[in-house]
Amino acid sequence: MPTYFDELPIDPAQLSQHQLARIIAARLENLGHRPFASDKTRYAVLLEDRRGEIIELGRPLRGMRFFPTKALKRNIQILEEMKRFVRQHPGEDWLYWTFCTPNRKAGLKTLVQDVQEFNRLINIEFSQLRKHYLFEIALITIHIKYDDLSEKFDLHAHVLCQCDLHHREEARRRLMQRFSRADLPDTPVRNMAAAVTYMLWGVYRLREMIDWPAEALAAAWCLSQRRSQLVRTGGRFRARLGRKRKAAELDDARKDKIERRRKNRCDTRDPRRRLNLTGDAVLTRTQIRIGGKKVSALLVERGGTPPRYPTATCATAQDRPPAPIIPPAVIAPNFSGHSRGKPKVHKENVHKDRSTTFRRITPRPHKKKTKLSTEMRQKRAHTFRWRAQHIRAIDRRGGPIVTV
Repeated sequence: MPTYFDELPIDPAQLSQHQLARIIAARLENLGHRPFASDKTRYAVLLEDRRGEIIELGRPLRGMRFFPTKALKRNIQILEEMKRFVRQHPGEDWLYWTFCTPNRKAGLKTLVQDVQEFNRLINIEFSQLRKHYLFEIALITIHIKYDDLSEKFDLHAHVLCQCDLHHREEARRRLMQRFSRADLPDTPVRNMAAAVTYMLWGVYRLREMIDWPAEALAAAWCLSQRRSQLVRTGGRFRARLGRKRKAAELDDARKDKIERRRKNRCDTRDPRRRLNLTGDAVLTRTQIRIGGKKVSALLVERGGTPPRYPTATCATAQDRPPAPIIPPAVIAPNFSGHSRGKPKVHKENVHKDRSTTFRRITPRPHKKKTKLSTEMRQKRAHTFRWRAQHIRAIDRRGGPIVTV
């Protein structure tokens, strides 16, 4: 059976998360959905060593967990906070348990209702575990996986939890009765960061979703539009996150600092919000990673007209008005006792009568000065003296003279 990967011009294993998100967004748009936050495209103008180079970013995606690149900041915050939480509570054994929906899989048209029912059942059972078996959860995530054989979704949950050793067997037996395919090992987690990373980044797997049929992809997109609780925290870890948010809200000094920063940004904002070349709006200055190196760049959003030039440097240079062309004048060198280099220019002394022809001296490109030998300097001095004598002779005869 041919897959969507067969139509791609490159190996799908080499596609980044950003490229996968773009391909899936294009498929969703063809199905009649709106995965993009705006119809205007954006691009980044690099600064520093790669000044003027442009990187096309396309239209901005909507900020939701469906696109892992948009949920990256939130996932990193939870991961870093979990690392601090584990370091502050050493010696505690955390368990990594997995279980699925009981007895059946989720249909394409009933995916949202099935996820809500799965969450309701999890809440009921975990409340009983907390009451009777000294059970505590830190993080729980729900992953969705499409099954090609049954053409339905396989919903399963991953839980980071703690359970008292004396009540652990009873808690495991209860979960195995309520859920299907329960994997409840008794060994503690050895690498908490790896477990949390898999739980957060595995909610929507774009590398698998890109090969889903159109109906399954549309159902997953509709699920992401609802407030379905696919990532939740609990216990002391949730209280820790809540205290940090509350402290950030109640901290007057932090509020004043944020307010001063906002006011300073408004006061010092550049009034030229749009480029004169194309009408594009400069959104912000940011840093992007290229080849493992961070480079400063300007994030620009295109306006109504397409760009006229391929790069910002060329556009700035080519949009200037052309310089006026000054024709070369009929000149003769003006030598004085102190000017042995370039002749001085006196345009107001140019004679109107041009019956007598002189040598035209056209402007030449700048050349690097080189040290002349003694013989060459003597030859030039002899030539200058001969020209001066010749011009004085013409002046004594009454002929017109043009001095520059």
